Amino acid sequence: GRGNGYKRQVDTLPAFAAAAQNDLEGLAQIAKEDNRSLMAKDRNGWQPIHEAARGGHPEAIAFLVQHGADINARTHKGTGVSPLNIALNAHDEDHPAAQYLMGLGAANLGPEL
Repeated sequence: GRGNGYKRQVDTLPAFAAAAQNDLEGLAQIAKEDNRSLMAKDRNGWQPIHEAARGGHPEAIAFLVQHGADINARTHKGTGVSPLNIALNAHDEDHPAAQYLMGLGAANLGPEL
């Protein structure tokens, strides 16, 4: 099926899928039911805000930040990449998602090798 190859499997938690798809209604529903799941981490330390950054969705990023997500949250137990780093790698610095994160003062944090 789809999803094999390079693409990291999106976590089955609804918040990850909603962030990846810029599903603002879904995110709003999750925020009402279990706001903490908007900051949930998968086994790679990704949070929904990382999915929103990779998907290039400034609206989803904004929603998550308004509900407590850390714009500088890093994957891999704090040694990985920040949302801005993901947005810059997936898109470029002119992309609205990257522009939005930079406008918030987000840091471009890469993996510590």
